[in-house]
Amino acid sequence: MGSAQTQIAPKPDSLNDRFSPLSPYHRLVQLYQLFPPEEVLVTSSFGTSSALLLYLISQVQPRQTVYFIDTTFLFPETLEYKRYLTDLYRLNVVDILPLPSENAQSKEEQWWINDPDRCCLANKVLPLEAVKPGHRVWISGLMGFQNANRSHLHILEESRGISKFHPLIDITAERFRLFSDMYDLPPHPLELQGYGSVGCVQCTRKGEAGPAGGQGWRKRSAGCTSRMRSNHRFLFDLPYRPVQLLDQIRVHAPATFSPVFPRIKKLSGPESCSPKKSD
Repeated sequence: MGSAQTQIAPKPDSLNDRFSPLSPYHRLVQLYQLFPPEEVLVTSSFGTSSALLLYLISQVQPRQTVYFIDTTFLFPETLEYKRYLTDLYRLNVVDILPLPSENAQSKEEQWWINDPDRCCLANKVLPLEAVKPGHRVWISGLMGFQNANRSHLHILEESRGISKFHPLIDITAERFRLFSDMYDLPPHPLELQGYGSVGCVQCTRKGEAGPAGGQGWRKRSAGCTSRMRSNHRFLFDLPYRPVQLLDQIRVHAPATFSPVFPRIKKLSGPESCSPKKSD
């Protein structure tokens, strides 16, 4: 990978022309040729659609810092999922917490009921604002199909003094499902219980639409995985990662949280050509 050029970055329009025909993986490769990791901001909620971007970053720039905003209102399953993905992809995760005084007051006065905007501001927005200085570009995992308000976004946009980079913005729901199957992206434990989107405990509702149209898609798409395997390099243009049978995923009992994630088979030989990290 070439050295990053930080003096004068090309304008967003010219970069969008460069990024548009590329796969998400190669968009990230190109981005890191323009910006060093210390100038790139990566945040993750470790929600139901987070694993794809985290996996890609782990392959393209393993030393990239990933900031995790711990509002202190998150599900135990989310914290366990964060630990699991951090270990699986060997991520460099830094936890960001709200101010203790504001956080304590929000709990005592139940801001999520009486003033939800203030609750989000104190526990999520302001902690995030504190880590923005010094970063020139912010990588986002937004996908246009998830929300009509996102579909108009470009791959690279200027947003309040920082460039927002959306390497996944134009992938379809079907392609997201295929990425997830082909690369054994572990599902969030609560997704397997019927949660489509996961945030803070007080503001998350079971059954809301998930990243690719509901939790049932993982089982429905399993049948096509074997047919796609021989063509996955052409379709996805990503480092190969062998698919694992989805029937290894078991829904755990809601009353006793014990996350069960699909095991990741590591192959040796010509089939295994994804970059390896030393132990």
